[in-house]
Amino acid sequence: MRGAERNLSIMLVALAMTGSGCGRQGQSEALVRPTGGQAARVAPLAGVQPQALVCRFKSVSNGVLGARYEPGRSKDTLDVTFAGLSPSTRSAQMIGNAGTAQVTMLSEPGQLIFIEETPIGNRILTTVMTEGSGEGYPAVHSRHTVMTGAGEMMVSQMVGLCEPRS
Repeated sequence: MRGAERNLSIMLVALAMTGSGCGRQGQSEALVRPTGGQAARVAPLAGVQPQALVCRFKSVSNGVLGARYEPGRSKDTLDVTFAGLSPSTRSAQMIGNAGTAQVTMLSEPGQLIFIEETPIGNRILTTVMTEGSGEGYPAVHSRHTVMTGAGEMMVSQMVGLCEPRS
């Protein structure tokens, strides 16, 4: 399953960078590139071990999937901090608007992947690229939340930037 997770996270980052698949082409690009041309290079995370990543996401796609898909019109933002980053134990703490949770942290070439398992078994995936623009590290936060007993799934994808903190 680890290879499948890696391929999925690479695909999600590619979608976020191009705006493909979300019906709002180019809108997410402003989140990951400085205005006025080429992205400035910053040192990759691989060279420094931050204590935390502070992330701000903007919704690019959301809705409810049941017998048919009902697209949402949300312009939600989400602030999430990943603290206590521990590559040796493959864990971190996610701090967000709904509280805190222990998450699995995978460190792969070019990316950090955070996987949250909710109390009812849903998984929320956040992928942070380890190289970025002068404004931060591009990231994607993806939720596929099955509403047990309702026959529906809430779907959302958010893109944004994460800044390392020591």
